[in-house]
Amino acid sequence: MDEPTRIMMLGGLAIGALFGVLIQVFRICLVAAIGNLIAVRDTRFVQASLAAWLVAIPATLALEATGLVDIAASSYRSGGVAWASALLGGGLFGIGAALAGGCAARILIRSAEGSLGALLTLIAFAASATATQFGVLQAPRLWLDGFALPLADSGLAPSLGLSPLAAAAAAAAVLLAALLWTARGQRSPALWAAGALIGGLTVAGWYLSGHLAQDPFSPVRPTNINISGGLARGFYSLMENAFPGGNLGVWFVTGMLAAAFALAVVRGQFRFVAPQPVQVGPALLGGLLMGMGAITARGCNIGQGLSGMSTLSLQALLTVAAMSSGIALGVLWWQRRQ
Repeated sequence: MDEPTRIMMLGGLAIGALFGVLIQVFRICLVAAIGNLIAVRDTRFVQASLAAWLVAIPATLALEATGLVDIAASSYRSGGVAWASALLGGGLFGIGAALAGGCAARILIRSAEGSLGALLTLIAFAASATATQFGVLQAPRLWLDGFALPLADSGLAPSLGLSPLAAAAAAAAVLLAALLWTARGQRSPALWAAGALIGGLTVAGWYLSGHLAQDPFSPVRPTNINISGGLARGFYSLMENAFPGGNLGVWFVTGMLAAAFALAVVRGQFRFVAPQPVQVGPALLGGLLMGMGAITARGCNIGQGLSGMSTLSLQALLTVAAMSSGIALGVLWWQRRQ
């Protein structure tokens, strides 16, 4: 194993472990954020997302401005804006997450805690993500990618003619105002802190892949934390009996699962819980839609919602809007059934 691969593996495991503990302890979830907002006007989990972006976006743009990491070369900012993939894939992911009862991170954590329903969703998620990335659904995905705006840099800042530092300052001001506004009467300092730490781990992912693990003789474009891509690559590597190499997503997911399982055992919270028969169908369908949608949109609520958003990618902005809309539709549908 070469040194960059070793650094990426160890760094990915560490970031994934810390990320998994935060999600497990604070129960942060995009479905919970939107569901609570719709059902009881509870904005506390929305505040956690805003706090994560408040740290991740300015710090990531600062890495770009200083030249430490070539953020513009990442997949989130290069290759144009595949708007059709973002809208369709994001919408499918959002509906699937609502059906499954959790976003990508929460499904992963619940599986590590012994939820067999979440495990069904996770298996379906990994299988459909692999099929969409490498298998029978690859051709439709690539066809949909053809509907793209051919921008050399698909970041919001260059599209508006802003420097990275100017965009960082503007983003920080907008996000801070949004955080304070949503916190009126429902302030949760603990969730603010957890969100800020998650944002910091997102920045650490960029520094790891774009600086620490770079080979000066064979540089590669930086990547960052993700779940759908990590599951697809990990599942494919298992089928091919191959080592996943320095794929950050694979090691990030592995670290999340290992830490969540260990913490559940230590806290006495690990137990196998079988789903009710009526939950099996939604769990499987939700996982299939999540995997298909996430790969189509080029990332899930972690890959696009954190890593992509930290670069102010137009693709990420469209995807997060579509995911949020899909989750809202799914939550409203569930409410009407009850």
